[in-house]
Amino acid sequence: MSVHHTLIVFTALLCFTVASSHAQWQAQPGVPDVDYYSIQLFDAQIINGGGHLASLRSNDNGSTWDTTYVTVFGDPFPCTLYDVHFITPQLGVASGIMSLGSQYVVLRTTDAGQNWTPTYVSQTGGLIRWIRDIEFGTATEGFAVGSDDRLLRTTDGGQNWTPLDPPGSGHLSAFQYGNGNDRHIVGNGRILRSTDGGANWTAQSFPGHDLRGLHFPSDLRGYAVGVQGSLLRTNDGGLTWTDMNGPFGGVDLTSVHFTSDEVGYVTGGTRIWRTTTGGQYWEWFECGTTMNAITFSGTDGIAVGEGGEIYRTDGGTGGYHPIARCEVSPAPYCADSLITLTSLSDSLLATTWLYNGQVLANTTNTSLVISAPQQTDTISMVVNNGFHSDTLTVLLSIAPSLNNAVVASLVQDTLCAGGSTQVQVPTSIPGVSYQLRRGFTTIGNTQFGNGNTLTFNTGTIIGQDTLNILATRTVPGCGTGRDSTFLVIHNASPLSTLNVSAIDPVVCEGGSTDILIP
Repeated sequence: MSVHHTLIVFTALLCFTVASSHAQWQAQPGVPDVDYYSIQLFDAQIINGGGHLASLRSNDNGSTWDTTYVTVFGDPFPCTLYDVHFITPQLGVASGIMSLGSQYVVLRTTDAGQNWTPTYVSQTGGLIRWIRDIEFGTATEGFAVGSDDRLLRTTDGGQNWTPLDPPGSGHLSAFQYGNGNDRHIVGNGRILRSTDGGANWTAQSFPGHDLRGLHFPSDLRGYAVGVQGSLLRTNDGGLTWTDMNGPFGGVDLTSVHFTSDEVGYVTGGTRIWRTTTGGQYWEWFECGTTMNAITFSGTDGIAVGEGGEIYRTDGGTGGYHPIARCEVSPAPYCADSLITLTSLSDSLLATTWLYNGQVLANTTNTSLVISAPQQTDTISMVVNNGFHSDTLTVLLSIAPSLNNAVVASLVQDTLCAGGSTQVQVPTSIPGVSYQLRRGFTTIGNTQFGNGNTLTFNTGTIIGQDTLNILATRTVPGCGTGRDSTFLVIHNASPLSTLNVSAIDPVVCEGGSTDILIP
C-alpha cells in the first residue's frame, strides 16, 4: 500500500479549499523583522518576547511593538533569546544561546529590558551551551533548563541560581509547574518529575522522543511535544504518558499550550495546529513561516515565529484545515474479499469516499469488494469542515482472485484400448498451477500457467477413463483457491470379424461404388 496525502507530510495531492471570512489567526502588522522564539502575555496590556539578538515588548496589547537589542554593561551582547519571562513589568529574566554557545548565561533586567545583567554564567558542560526555558512559580522561585542536563533553581527572583543534579543525561528543553509541589521537565528521550518542589527527581525514558514543549492545563492532564511530530499525553499528573500518534509526520513541534484539558494548540513547521479532542484529532492553520512559540490567556492567543511574524487570535474556530486519516484493512487486499475503510479523522467532519475517482459512500466508514481489480486501484477519503477540505489517497495493490475457473479439452475423446491422447488447457493463468490427475493421483508433472496453452500427455488408456485437471492458486494472506474440470475418455473396441462387400465388384477408373455392411 502506498499513501498520498494532501498538504500534510505525504506526497502532495490537490487540496480543495474554500476561503473563509472567519480566519482563526491574524498576522500582526508593524512587528520588527526579527526571528522570535518566545512570547509571554504578562497582563492585559504588556506582552514580552525574545528573539535573535533582541527582546520584544508591547505596552498596548499589541497595537505597537518595540524591539530592544540586548546590551550587557552597555555593550551589544551576542545572543538568541529562547525565553523571556517577566515577574513584574520592570523585572524580567532571559535565557538562550549566549556568546555563540560558549557559555551558559541567564540575564536579568530591572528596567523592562533596556539593560541586562548576567546573574548566572558557566562554561562547564559540552558545547553548544544553551538554556531554553525559564519558569517562575512565584515572584522569587523559578527554574531554568538547558543543554547537557542543565537544571537551575532560584529563590530570589533570578538574582542567584543554583545548579541541581537531575537523573539521566542529555538536553532538557521545557519546565512546567504542576499541582502543589509537583514539577515537570521534558528533554531528549526522557521526562522528569519531582513531587517535593524540585529537590528530588525521577526520570521516565522515552527513546526516540526529543521533546521540546510541555504544558499542563490542569493538575492531572499534561501534554509534551517534540521533534518529528512527537506528542505525549498524561492523564494522571505525569505518572504515566501515552503516545498520541498525531498527524504531524516529520514536522518538529516546538511549543504547546492547552486552554482546557481538551482544547489545545501546537506550533510546528509553518503551521499552528489545533485540537478540541485532547489530542486525538487535529486541524491546522497555515502561517507561511516557521512558528516557534505559542501561549494563551483565556481565549486570547498569540504565536511568534521567524521573520518578525506574530499571529493573534480571539478564540475563533474558523479557518482551520481538517486532516484526512484512514485505515484500509485487512491487508493484504484480496480480490473478491471484503475491504473495510475506517476513518481515523474526527467523525464530525463531512466524509466522502471515492473508489477509482467515483463516489463510493458519504459515510464515516464504509466497505467494498473489489472483484475486478485494475492495474492500480485507488481509495480516496475527502473530509470537509465547512471551510476547507483535505484528501487522502491510498493506492491499493489487489491480490489475484482465488477464482481459478479452469477450462480443458481432450485432443481425442475416444480411444482404442492401449491408446493415448493429450489434454490441453488454453490460455492458462499465470500464477496458477495445473495438474492432470486420475482421481487424486497425479499424471505427469505439475505445470504453471503462462498465458498460453498447456499440454498434458495422458499416458496409456486401457479402457473408458475419467481424468481431471486441478487448478490451484495460493495467495499469501488471502488463502488458496482450487477449481477442477473432468474429462471422459471413451473406449473404442474393434470387432473381431467384419464381413463387407462391394455392390459393384468391378469399377472403371474414375467410377465409384458402395460398400455393403450386412
